[in-house]
Amino acid sequence: MTYPVGNLKVMLVEEARPYLELQRTFLARHNVSILEAEYDASTLERIRVERPRVAVIDILGPERAGLVLCREIKNDPVACLVPVVLLVDPGDQLRFQRFVDQLCATEDLI
Repeated sequence: MTYPVGNLKVMLVEEARPYLELQRTFLARHNVSILEAEYDASTLERIRVERPRVAVIDILGPERAGLVLCREIKNDPVACLVPVVLLVDPGDQLRFQRFVDQLCATEDLI
């Protein structure tokens, strides 16, 4: 789904609807075009085609999907040009430790 607003495009990959709504509301206030994607095979292709300014990915997706997607982006010759910001809940120690152990080259960690 796409919400065209401004020239800056941000792709959100988030399965929790309340968090997705929060991110969408915040970004819409700042004149940002919002692209939403699922944790599936089409996301990498959408990043290649749509070329968002940044991809914001929730690491707590199903079965490490956030990490897998991050690695796919960073290993792709076209998608690797898109900065990746991962959203992490440090209160979830097991998943957070997996992230630290399997770190992919993100631009930032929130």
